[in-house]
Amino acid sequence: MKDTIIGTVALMPTTKTAVYELTKMAVAPKYRGHKIGQHLMQHCLEFSKKHAFKELILYSNRKLENAIYIYRKFGFIEVPVEENSPYKRSDIKMTLKL
Repeated sequence: MKDTIIGTVALMPTTKTAVYELTKMAVAPKYRGHKIGQHLMQHCLEFSKKHAFKELILYSNRKLENAIYIYRKFGFIEVPVEENSPYKRSDIKMTLKL
């Protein structure tokens, strides 16, 4: 159990200086409902501030209600999805100024 991976989060640089995309945040189904996603997000924000990132962006889908809830809870706000969005299934884009 000690070496079990239960969640992940990933940040990817964008073409804009100090702007990173939250490209992945997931928790294994067996471990959902224990605020692990919130812990991952908190770690992500602390890491971003430590490394002087200026902004985080993300693309998601409104069907992922739990994820959207966490993003909003941590201060992400919705912005328009550009017409040439890199993700076909995304129907929401969010940003957080750090």
